[in-house]
Amino acid sequence: MLQNTEINIKNRIYGHGKGWCFTVGHFSDLGNHEAVKKALQRLQQSGLIRRVSRGLYDYPRQHEKLGTLPPDVDLIAKAIAQRYGVRIQQSGAYAANAVGFSEQVPARVVYVTDGVPKKVKIGKLEINFRRTTPQNTALAGTKMGLLIQALRHFGEQRIDEKMEQTLKRHLDKIAPQEIKKALKYAPIWVRELINRLLKEEK
Repeated sequence: MLQNTEINIKNRIYGHGKGWCFTVGHFSDLGNHEAVKKALQRLQQSGLIRRVSRGLYDYPRQHEKLGTLPPDVDLIAKAIAQRYGVRIQQSGAYAANAVGFSEQVPARVVYVTDGVPKKVKIGKLEINFRRTTPQNTALAGTKMGLLIQALRHFGEQRIDEKMEQTLKRHLDKIAPQEIKKALKYAPIWVRELINRLLKEEK
């Protein structure tokens, strides 16, 4: 029974591919909690998967020259969100870096969530989940949600021409109806800024 569980788990991991992050809960349909836990322990001991934090694993990515790469932060956060059934959205300096507003890579990664506040340590990196209003997580996981959070991080007075050009490039790749739908969740100044940039494009 344990062997079958392990084979099925392995097949699911292979199906998702390198870099996938997961918890015991991602395999709850393949066996009971203890059986899945033991199977994951065996796969970890074999070197197929890596334990990145308590109850959290990944299928490590490999690089020809660099060897085993660190786990992907967004995939870790996604796995945690799935585990607890909550929504998350990149926020703060992390969101600003992700969209190209800033080149500074933050040592502390922040996601806003509609779930319970939580901190997770992955090596030297700290991932923070901060509880926020439903309005801030309404666009969770979308490009517009990411852009709005990045703009909120800088604030109206700190948005310069270079950032506006970066924002324009992102907006060009998003469907107009998606932008329109998302703007109702944005602060008034963000709404006005994006509408102005869209008019300039016409």
